[in-house]
Amino acid sequence: TQEPKENDKNIIFIKADFHKPGDVDQLFKEINSKFDHLDILVNNAGINRPRDLYATTVWQEIFQVNFTQVMAKNLAPNILINAIAPGYVQTPLWKDTTEAQFVENGKEQLINRMIQPEEIADMAIAILKNDAMTGEIVTVDGGISLKTI
Repeated sequence: TQEPKENDKNIIFIKADFHKPGDVDQLFKEINSKFDHLDILVNNAGINRPRDLYATTVWQEIFQVNFTQVMAKNLAPNILINAIAPGYVQTPLWKDTTEAQFVENGKEQLINRMIQPEEIADMAIAILKNDAMTGEIVTVDGGISLKTI
């Protein structure tokens, strides 16, 4: 299996905000206009801001972005749904962060550094190659989730 390339005619990259029903509708309209079926959908969504975990609206927002297990139960075996739960990944979300701040933020993870986007992409490719898993949330968080244990 080879890694996907952006110029591959069988692969399209679409930006959509799952908070906006119109974006989701447009996403599937675009897919349907170019392909007769969907093999793989990589939902690269995340929320990174302080939240009141007791507020109903917060949970609605989180579930709106990530329905991994519910979708897996309802769509298998025709469509396999999995997710990646990343730690601090050095992405454009951190655009106003200095190099010194990246070093400090990285120290919060057990690997003592920021995760690189390529490391998340490598896991996504590994998941896509595996037809034996569905409904899984794979943690690639540099060990930050272990700090609470």
